Amino acid sequence: METKNESNKDIGCCKRIERIPFIGYIAIIISAMFFAFLGVAVNILEKDIHPIQTLFVSYFLVGYLSFAFVIFADLSLKPFPGEAKYLIGRCIVGALTSFASYQSITILKLGDATAIIQSAPVYISIIAFIFLGEPCGVVLIVLIIMNFIGVLLIAKPSFIFSRSNNSTVSEQNGTEDSSSFGLVLANAAALGTAIHTILLRKLKETPISVTIFWTSIAVLLLAAAYLAFINQFKVPLIAKPYLFILIATVCILVAQGLQTLALRVEKAGPISLVRQVQVVFAFIDQVVILGDEVEFTSIVGAMIIVLTDCFSYGRIQGIVAAMRMKTVKMIAKEVFRRI
Repeated sequence: METKNESNKDIGCCKRIERIPFIGYIAIIISAMFFAFLGVAVNILEKDIHPIQTLFVSYFLVGYLSFAFVIFADLSLKPFPGEAKYLIGRCIVGALTSFASYQSITILKLGDATAIIQSAPVYISIIAFIFLGEPCGVVLIVLIIMNFIGVLLIAKPSFIFSRSNNSTVSEQNGTEDSSSFGLVLANAAALGTAIHTILLRKLKETPISVTIFWTSIAVLLLAAAYLAFINQFKVPLIAKPYLFILIATVCILVAQGLQTLALRVEKAGPISLVRQVQVVFAFIDQVVILGDEVEFTSIVGAMIIVLTDCFSYGRIQGIVAAMRMKTVKMIAKEVFRRI
C-alpha cells in the first residue's frame, strides 16, 4: 500500500510538470546541450584514461546518486507493474548504446560521431519494416540511401576521397581501420538510440531515478567486464581526470533525467527531431572547446543526415495515421455489415 502511495505521489509530480508549456521541448534541448558536453569531457579524459573507464566511474557515481535519491524520496526500486520488461530492455540497450557512444566519440571527431548517432529516426523506420511488417516503399529506400551518403561524406573513405600525401601508407591504413571501427560503433549507437527511445516512451509511470539507477547497474556490469578483459583500468595521479569525471557524471544525470522527462510528456517523434540540435552543439563544442577543425564535407553530411531524420519522422507519422485510418475503416465496415 505504501509503494502505491509513493508511485501516486511521483505521478502527481509528473502531472504538474506536464502543465508547464513546452516543457518537453525545453527539457530535450537542455538535455542535448549536456549530452554534447559529455562528449567533450570524454574526449579530454581519453588522454589520461580509457573511455570505458570514464563510462564505468561516471556511471558508478550516477548509480550512487540516483540510489541515494530513491532512498531519500522513500521510493521503491521495483518498476511500475507492467513496465518491468521495458525497464530491462531499456537497461540492456542503454548500456550497449553508452558503450558504443563513448568509444565512437573518441575515435571520430565529436561532431561527426554525434551526427551519425543522431540518425536514429531512420533506424526506427528500418525496425518498423523488419519487425512490424511495414511496407518498404521508395521513400524508405531513398531515406536509407541519403543517410548512407551523409555517413560517407563524414567518413571520407580513401577509395572516394584522396588522402594527404604527408602520411605513410601504414599510417593511412591505421587511420582508415580506426575510422571504420568508429563508424561501426557510431551506427550501432544510432540503432541503440532508436530502440532506447521507443522503450523510454513505454516507461510512463516508473520514477526517473529508478530508471537511471537500474541503467547504471547494467552499464557498470558491461564496463567492468570489458575493462577486466582488456586490463586497462588506471588510477590517475593528477586532479584533472577526477574533475572531468565529475563533470561527465553531472552531464549524464542532467541529460538522462531531462530526456526521460521529455519522452514522458511529449511524443517520441517530435522529441527525436528537436534532439537533432545536439549535432549543432557538438560541432560548436568541437571547434570552441576541443579546437578541432570542422570540414565542409562533415557539415554537408550532417545536414543530409538531419534532413533524412526529418523526412523519416514524417514517414513514421504517415504510417501511424494510415494505420489509424485503416482501423477506422475496418470498424465502420464491420458495423455496416452487422446492420
